[in-house]
Amino acid sequence: MKTTAFVVVFLVNFNNLSNMKKNIITILTVVILIFIMKRLVDYVSSKGFNDSILKKISMQGRIVKLKGDFNSHHVPVAILRDGKTMNINFVFQKLAIGDSIIKKKGTTYMTVIRKDSVFRLNLSQPGISN
Repeated sequence: MKTTAFVVVFLVNFNNLSNMKKNIITILTVVILIFIMKRLVDYVSSKGFNDSILKKISMQGRIVKLKGDFNSHHVPVAILRDGKTMNINFVFQKLAIGDSIIKKKGTTYMTVIRKDSVFRLNLSQPGISN
């Protein structure tokens, strides 16, 4: 009820303002909205946000197929022997059919076991291997 009354009073008062004051309020509102949106985008694209999502994922299995997911803008996915799929967008060039992958919950890396080697792929910083 108080919010509705505030909005009505604000709108009535806004109509009584001069054009210059209306323009200033409009510009300030746009600047504040841009600032809020920029902060939100920065947070969502931040390493900490991505790491928190990565740490929730736990998956392991042998890769039987690598393909682009047509339902998700052709994002590369690995199809595991048990039928599960894993988004491998940043590391797909380093994986091969037959590799076994282990991604433990609470970590930001994936262990890859190949016939002749074992290595880690840092999913948090895709260009860096451990």
